[in-house]
Amino acid sequence: MEVQKGTVQTMSGETATVIPATHPDIVTQPLIVPFYWRKDMGNLQAGDKVYFFEDEEHGGQIIARVDGNWERKIDCEITVTGDITAEANINAKEDVKAGEISLKNHTHIGNMGAATSAPK
Repeated sequence: MEVQKGTVQTMSGETATVIPATHPDIVTQPLIVPFYWRKDMGNLQAGDKVYFFEDEEHGGQIIARVDGNWERKIDCEITVTGDITAEANINAKEDVKAGEISLKNHTHIGNMGAATSAPK
């Protein structure tokens, strides 16, 4: 397998076709586009320059954007099995939960023994 450079011609779901820089008169078979280059996450589009390889057995895959850009968006659910440490603020548009306790809707027992209202 040889890494090649080319231009994305078409995007279709999880695959793309590419025009190789060394052979602008041909188009590749559909190549796998890794999840991190699809949709808003990688924003790979027709006309973008990429590095790719072709594989007779598996078809091939786009392996990088030539410009190195990444939109820094993750448009899927993520499971983290280790600790997360943030060195800056964490902002959430929706609720944040610790176990079953909602940051947005939790209450406390007040000094008179009754539940307080949810945070505002």
